[in-house]
Amino acid sequence: MAMNRGTCAPWCNASEDTSGGPGDVRGGGVPGGPSGNARGRAAPEVVRRPSAWQRLGRHFVAALLPLGLVVLAGCDYFAEKKLVPGIHTEADVRNFMGKPELVSEEPDGSRRLEYPRSPMGAETYFVYIGPDGKYKAMEKAMNEANFAKVKSGMSRDDVRRILGKQTETTPLALKNEEVWSWRYEVDNSKLMFFNAHFDKASGKVVRISRDQDWRGMGS
Repeated sequence: MAMNRGTCAPWCNASEDTSGGPGDVRGGGVPGGPSGNARGRAAPEVVRRPSAWQRLGRHFVAALLPLGLVVLAGCDYFAEKKLVPGIHTEADVRNFMGKPELVSEEPDGSRRLEYPRSPMGAETYFVYIGPDGKYKAMEKAMNEANFAKVKSGMSRDDVRRILGKQTETTPLALKNEEVWSWRYEVDNSKLMFFNAHFDKASGKVVRISRDQDWRGMGS
């Protein structure tokens, strides 16, 4: 399966950093854990969550971000409601949702278009196009069924295929890990991160963790 990378709307892309923030995952994926003690033992490594403003970088971009999210949400909503399988085409999908982040070509000639709404959104859409170029279906990737498919021993490509592009990437040097995190929403009220920890040497998943995105609570 070949993958052709595209670009999403400007507000979908933001640079990553590893500066600190509240609600960090400490050690084994528990938010708000200890950071060391007086006896001089090394503090466990932390998945540091950059603030929304740090990731977006500029204040005027931050000011425009809510409007961009509203526009995207509206486009996605209308795409879900208006697109008819077997009638509408890939061009219609792109007219509604924009240019996909990634296009996956299947052996039978069908295609999967990937639309992550990160960094501040909490959803990724997979749109399926048949060999005839017609729209087939749309799937929301951030769900418990897909999270359950992520297993130890999987490669980065395996996990990307299940969940789409990660929201954040964080290195844990002492553990020799790279953590991919996906932001998602629970009960339309709480924002969480699903984290896949990859061993840097093998590139395979070694463990899974979750933590709350406290930035979504106004911190």
